[in-house]
Amino acid sequence: MTINFPEKLNSLNVAVFRDLNDIFDAMKDDDEIWGVILTGAGRAFCAGADQTGMPPIEGNYIEGFRRQLLENSHYTFKKIAEFPYPVLAAINGYALGGGAELALACDMRIISSTAKIGFPEPNLGGMACYGGPSRLPRLIGMARAKELFFTARHFTAQEAVEIGFASHMAEPGQLMELADKIMSDVVSRCPMSLRYIKIMLNRTMEMSLESSLEFERALAPITHTSEDRKEGQAAFREKRQPVFKNH
Repeated sequence: MTINFPEKLNSLNVAVFRDLNDIFDAMKDDDEIWGVILTGAGRAFCAGADQTGMPPIEGNYIEGFRRQLLENSHYTFKKIAEFPYPVLAAINGYALGGGAELALACDMRIISSTAKIGFPEPNLGGMACYGGPSRLPRLIGMARAKELFFTARHFTAQEAVEIGFASHMAEPGQLMELADKIMSDVVSRCPMSLRYIKIMLNRTMEMSLESSLEFERALAPITHTSEDRKEGQAAFREKRQPVFKNH
């Protein structure tokens, strides 16, 4: 899936949020989609909010508009974060502000060696508010997250990997090849297993250890009684590759 507005560095506006919502809704209902690679066209993954699409800052109108925009962005990014199967962000270029927050809503992130990430909002008198302040500390720790937010500087791809924002770095011409390799490996596994593992991992950071363990005990039996579980066990016994059918 490619965000394809390169003339505006794939910046986020009402139309992009609508398209993301519609496409992820459609893919959620497609039993043959077991993973998604998300990237951008041109020299940016996503350069954040489309500043040209913002109304003048005046009166109660802007407050209501911004509130609605934030609710829409949170709703959309939550939909991506809770998509039933893994979502991989292939960060091909600038991922700034809301673009970095979009990448954070994905399950995995890989990055081009020429890409940069950052949260420039303090340079504009604002703050990151598309879920970044909530998700980033959970991913890389509070101290590193504060450094990204406070300095507002662009971090290199190498730094992104070192701090744990991205897991792999590739040369620009090899980024999508690496993305395909990782996702091909992922979708060769049992899709039902991936679905419930993702639910488990998304929830555990919000729970106490004991509550999380109880949630594991609730989820595991769902996968253990599936047809794909029987196929996986049969394939193991017969020393062959399993053929999963997502049920």
